[in-house]
Amino acid sequence: MLPLFFIGYCIPQQLSLKHPAVHVKLGLPDKDAPSVLEKSEEIDSPGKHLDSPAKQRKISLKDLTHQGLVALSVKHLSKGSKERAISFLQLALDKDLDYISALIVMGQTQLQKGLLAEAIGYLERAISKGQTAEGIVHLEGIANLAEPEEKSSKVHYYDGLVLLSSALYNVGRKAEAVKHLRLAAAYNSEYNGLLQQCENANDDFTSDLSGSRRGD
Repeated sequence: MLPLFFIGYCIPQQLSLKHPAVHVKLGLPDKDAPSVLEKSEEIDSPGKHLDSPAKQRKISLKDLTHQGLVALSVKHLSKGSKERAISFLQLALDKDLDYISALIVMGQTQLQKGLLAEAIGYLERAISKGQTAEGIVHLEGIANLAEPEEKSSKVHYYDGLVLLSSALYNVGRKAEAVKHLRLAAAYNSEYNGLLQQCENANDDFTSDLSGSRRGD
């Protein structure tokens, strides 16, 4: 009889505790009422909130670190949402202008959008901060593109090849640097002097090259 008595005692009590009126009397939260955080569940634009799958709670974007914002941008890139990724990357760079991962991913994203000038700018900043290897990987993406037909895009394309040549030269990949610089020199004879310096392993090659790009 004891088990039946226990069940008979507990079930009505549990049911009464689920009643909204009882919740109010006892000062308990209404399980059907949305929390303040749930009411702010929006991630359509920066400055709102995002859903954390791990804890099912909302976190303000302004409270995320620059690392967290970059991770979030990569997540959106994987879904093809380039514009949203860029907005998160810009927030990360607002927190730290020299955050290399944000510069690299921003350069990659701009390259995917076909914005060569912007991509080169971010990748050049990343390389200048010491992230040469990753910068080279994405600059090689420019080298793998077909030469653009539009004039300004063509200028930026060869600008990227010149920057790639500089980065390759700095890591001892002289033959590859010469190959890309020859293409740039064929397009613009102003690069012939740099090509000769590179071929002759002139120590002034890198410094001269950095000041010779048409975008500067």
